[in-house]
Amino acid sequence: MYLFNKFFPAPAEGSNKVFKYINFFIIFQITYLKYILGVRVYLTD
Repeated sequence: MYLFNKFFPAPAEGSNKVFKYINFFIIFQITYLKYILGVRVYLTD
């Protein structure tokens, strides 16, 4: 998270909602990828 804050400094209050949305999208993508990989491993097992 430190590197993320280093390259993407905390935005102003105005763009805080956008930042939260992007953060949620990233977490959703990671969870989705884990789910897809888990299903793939389960099917090939």
